[in-house]
Amino acid sequence: MLETPSVNKPDSQSLRLFVTNIKQNLNSLKALKQPIESWDIILVYLFSKKLDYQTQRAFELEKSSLELPTLNKFFEFLEKRCTAFENLSVRETNSKVTPRHLGIQHNSVLLQDAEYVTVSITHYFI
Repeated sequence: MLETPSVNKPDSQSLRLFVTNIKQNLNSLKALKQPIESWDIILVYLFSKKLDYQTQRAFELEKSSLELPTLNKFFEFLEKRCTAFENLSVRETNSKVTPRHLGIQHNSVLLQDAEYVTVSITHYFI
């Protein structure tokens, strides 16, 4: 578990891989009948130090100062963060407008004293 790779960039893929790695290690320890249920504070401390700075900071701001953090709360935090990154990624992808065709239309407008003005209007066809 001490060899668990650190999270270098805050994104859902890195965090999910991190959580999967931790859970695999914990399951191995459970199979060896180790009392990991009483190790929460130590494990949360060790694993939180392997997070990128932004995620560490967010975890510190979210956890309660009145009670010790549990491993379940740590995993819940990471799951919420992954979901937030995924939702933001989808929203960012959907908000990018990439026109398949750019058409420019020229219209002439007749003014009162018989002068013509050409107006360019850009249309995006998606």
